[in-house]
Amino acid sequence: MSDAVPVANDSAPAHPAGAEIGLAHAAMLLFALIISTSFPLGAAIASELDPVVLTLLRFVLATALFGGLVTARGGWYRPGLRQAGGYLWIGSLLALYFISMFEALRWTSAVNTSALFTLVPVVAAVVAYFLLGQRISRLQRVCLGLGAAGALVVLFGEDLAQLSAFRLGHGELVFIVGCVAYGTYIPFVRKAHGREPLVSFTFWCLAASTLILALASLPRLGGVDWTGLPSHIYLGIAYLAVFPTAITFYLSKYAGLRLPSGPLMGYTYLVPGFVVVEELILGGPWPGPYVIGGVLLTAIVTVILQIGGRR
Repeated sequence: MSDAVPVANDSAPAHPAGAEIGLAHAAMLLFALIISTSFPLGAAIASELDPVVLTLLRFVLATALFGGLVTARGGWYRPGLRQAGGYLWIGSLLALYFISMFEALRWTSAVNTSALFTLVPVVAAVVAYFLLGQRISRLQRVCLGLGAAGALVVLFGEDLAQLSAFRLGHGELVFIVGCVAYGTYIPFVRKAHGREPLVSFTFWCLAASTLILALASLPRLGGVDWTGLPSHIYLGIAYLAVFPTAITFYLSKYAGLRLPSGPLMGYTYLVPGFVVVEELILGGPWPGPYVIGGVLLTAIVTVILQIGGRR
């Protein structure tokens, strides 16, 4: 393993062609769809296994997958002390997000958690302003407000008394902590990522998460009946490790080189709508009018950001 950091050779096209831009939008649609599947799937398996252990298994598989990619690309290097500290910080934010997601799904619905996920861009915008000095346009500020309003409608629309008191359930409160962690993670990735290839950078962040989760899981691993776990638990963990980690990484990377930040951010707001459709496909009940209204509002935000991004 070399001490030298390999220089990334991934570069954005100077002037993306129309076909490339179209593919980038398609990539982000697929990104939002894959991310959305983690909520109903997480709800299906969250009650079967401790959230910390469940997250550990997911990260072990994802780290092994990216380790194979780094080996294939010849991107191994030994991180310096400062780099290692950055990886541990980013890894801890990732671990906190996924633990909170699995814990929250024990107490609340996939639709509610996906609605709260639309608050991530708000957190990311605030952190990026202080950390990176990034400013957002007036259009983006309006869309962030509309997206937050859509999330509130989904969460409280059926019970306006709860909205007036702004009372959140245990699951929602837990997942808000995770959303803050994930929103903080996004700008810190940009801050910490240097010359190393993104695959190598992602591997070390995942490895740091795995280390933190392994230490946190030590008291819990002995109580797991590994042979008694249903097969769908292992299949679900494998899916979460490969698709919402590896595949979405490449999709977001491809689109990020070709689309401005506004349209990219907009696709986050499609996640609740996808979750509602997935719940219906799985035999769930039709959502109430407030849920449908909130989902439509967040979808409108996506359209506005796509139109604004072309100007």
